[in-house]
Amino acid sequence: MKNPIIYFLLLAFLFFSTNCNISNYMSDPEDSTIHSMRSDRNAAPHHMRSGGQESLPKSPTPGKCYIRCVTPESYKMEKVVYPVYTGGDIDPNDLDTLTLVLNQKISRWEYRSRLENCKSNDPRDCMVLCYVEYPEETIKIVVVNNTENTDVFEYRTFGINGLTDPGGVAVWEEIDCKLTDYNDLPVYFEKNSSILNEDSKRSINNKLLGLLLDKPNIRIEISSHTDARGDALENRKLSELRAKAVVDHLISEGIQRSRLVARGYGEDHLKNHCKDGVECTEAEHAENQRTEFRVLFN
Repeated sequence: MKNPIIYFLLLAFLFFSTNCNISNYMSDPEDSTIHSMRSDRNAAPHHMRSGGQESLPKSPTPGKCYIRCVTPESYKMEKVVYPVYTGGDIDPNDLDTLTLVLNQKISRWEYRSRLENCKSNDPRDCMVLCYVEYPEETIKIVVVNNTENTDVFEYRTFGINGLTDPGGVAVWEEIDCKLTDYNDLPVYFEKNSSILNEDSKRSINNKLLGLLLDKPNIRIEISSHTDARGDALENRKLSELRAKAVVDHLISEGIQRSRLVARGYGEDHLKNHCKDGVECTEAEHAENQRTEFRVLFN
């Protein structure tokens, strides 16, 4: 450079500009651009590292998978008996309408699938943390205050679930890795029906009830599918009812409703070529009529 003064000024500008940027990074490395851009694909995310809100399992078993779970709420069942009005002549002043809260309202954080067909190899990219509210379940009954006339009422027993622990604590459950994929649940329905027969109920108990009792913090998705015959919207509704029937049965066996997710996919996920307009055998259509389950990362 011919002009030494200009050369000197340019060097000074570069020197002070560089030092300024470095001092900014060094003063608070947690806030620096350099720090925020660093990545280690093998490192656990910040909220899972030691010192964060939660940590990975300390004594993992090789070959096993670990599901991050949020502990569910727990209840204490209370049995109450009321003289329920069944009909007949009675003074209206001898009747009262009561609203019983069978299950209290629940609000909690839950991980849920963000994308049904997420392409990422990291399952955390396919999840979203939602704040979910389960409404309270109530029932209205008309009771008799004057029980002298036994012809107008009958005693009925109701189960009231009193919340004893709101749950919401993050824990890890060790499970077989295959349970995170869709697994066959051998239940069968009559054509256009969502009613479970006794054989199907026993199958659900054998396949899922023991797992849910043994792993009290996991959540399970029940998914139901139909073949492509008939109206697509009606098939979706039917599959939703079938998945709900499985969930309702597990609830009747004492499993908390917040641990169960029912999803009906209708004819959206066929396992073979038997889409609309394609001629197939009954056996090929039956392959698409299926119910499956998987353990959710929650």
